[in-house]
Amino acid sequence: MANPHHIISQGLHLAANPIHQIPNDINERVLGLQVAMDAGFQDVNGNINALFATLNANINNLRATINTHFDLLPLRLANAAAAGHTNVCYPQGVANNGNLPVTKNDIINMSGVMADNVALVLGIPMQNGLTAADRRRVVAEYLGITM
Repeated sequence: MANPHHIISQGLHLAANPIHQIPNDINERVLGLQVAMDAGFQDVNGNINALFATLNANINNLRATINTHFDLLPLRLANAAAAGHTNVCYPQGVANNGNLPVTKNDIINMSGVMADNVALVLGIPMQNGLTAADRRRVVAEYLGITM
């Protein structure tokens, strides 16, 4: 059986040895691991920051989209409830100087070119390759008019 005083003495001796007395190869390995871990943490931190920047941009875009839909809600409700011969309500600040359809029926029957012009005036994004009927539907839905 080992002498307990000898075991305690060895433990105290090991605890008293400063870390700089650890052999150099172990020191170099530890330093190498520390450098690698620091680089990894910096990469992770950079990725997290980029992720949060993207997330914030997406939230801001979503907020702007929701605000736009909310702002258009009154005119969409008015247009949805209106009869076919009733004048169309356009967003605030859009003046109909004769270049936009006047009635709900005009919207429903407008040409694809007219739908493109209305979309341009209202700032409605229009995908390429849509048929005239699809372009009419995009404009009508934006204004709250069912086809």
